Amino acid sequence: LPNINMKRSIIVIILLALTVGGWYWWSNIREESVIIRTATIKNQRLNLTIASTPTELSRGLAGVTELDWHEGMLFAFPQRNTYRFWMKDMLMPIDIIWIRDAKVVDIDANIPPPAVGETKLPIYQSSEVVDQVIEVRAGFIDKYGVAVGDEVIYN
Repeated sequence: LPNINMKRSIIVIILLALTVGGWYWWSNIREESVIIRTATIKNQRLNLTIASTPTELSRGLAGVTELDWHEGMLFAFPQRNTYRFWMKDMLMPIDIIWIRDAKVVDIDANIPPPAVGETKLPIYQSSEVVDQVIEVRAGFIDKYGVAVGDEVIYN
């Protein structure tokens, strides 16, 4: 009888390990691969991480502590709309470039991260319908003179 209980215990442990391991593997495999696309705005080439899945779109740059002047994130939306952004879990200030049909239609510059403990976060929304948004390091818009009407060239 002790031998049968030992075998049952080992089987339960193996099944539990396979279940936990399978869940861990599945949750990691489902995360999207990092896809980089380059774009040029005002003769400035940007290396953009693409956010296109619901998880990536909601997470954005949350948790990122710094970006180089030529790095950012491209939010590629499935349809045109007036999308809303907030700075939840953001650790650095950013500029938001709102885009429709590869043209800048609106900009929000130098958006600060939330203060520690801040719970009522401002919402940022384009004044026009957009199909893409680029988030870059704060100061990019001013440094390179990005303006409404500028063309975004994807390489």
